[in-house]
Amino acid sequence: MEESINIEPYLALADESSSTYKLCGVTHHTGTTPTSGHYVTYSKRMVEDDEGPGTREQWFEFDDKVGRKKSVDYVVGKEDNDMKKNCYLALYERVSDSTDGDVDNASRILGGMKAEV
Repeated sequence: MEESINIEPYLALADESSSTYKLCGVTHHTGTTPTSGHYVTYSKRMVEDDEGPGTREQWFEFDDKVGRKKSVDYVVGKEDNDMKKNCYLALYERVSDSTDGDVDNASRILGGMKAEV
């Protein structure tokens, strides 16, 4: 799974807006059928930066009532885990055209919500 994707090669018409998307959420399923088994969700949230003023992105795993911090490498399957083969749903948000590479305004507002673990 890729942390960011560019869909420009797949667009029928050129568009003025950005065609780059960043991964913001993933749901994984373990089990033999979609109606049986277990689902775990990973979500990227903005948290206060421990190393200085401001915020930074942090991935969280939500498994029933438990929330844990995870690295982006874990979420995209670069670390030793089953993420690559068990992805049920990957959610991406469009990166805005601004020079800071920020996500679109609605995503920025939602991403600003505090996650409690």
